[in-house]
Amino acid sequence: MKAEFYDVKSRTKIEAEVKYKVKYENGHYGIVGEAPDGRKLPKFVSEEAYNTTYKAVKVQAKAEPAKKAVAKPAAKACACKKGCKK
Repeated sequence: MKAEFYDVKSRTKIEAEVKYKVKYENGHYGIVGEAPDGRKLPKFVSEEAYNTTYKAVKVQAKAEPAKKAVAKPAAKACACKKGCKK
């Protein structure tokens, strides 16, 4: 089944195949498609559409949280007393 998704990276609407549907912990419903380059394209839908329109789409057990950026460790200061800027 195909649906229309908004691709944030290219800032355009894309028609893509719906891979799965998901119910979020906060009570919202959504579907997820896949862009041609493999990125996930999420879209929120109403409960009615979730239960009727996308009835044949498989349900993912739990919504995956977004990955957070990992901060790099701070550079160590130089131990010498000469005032170098290493």
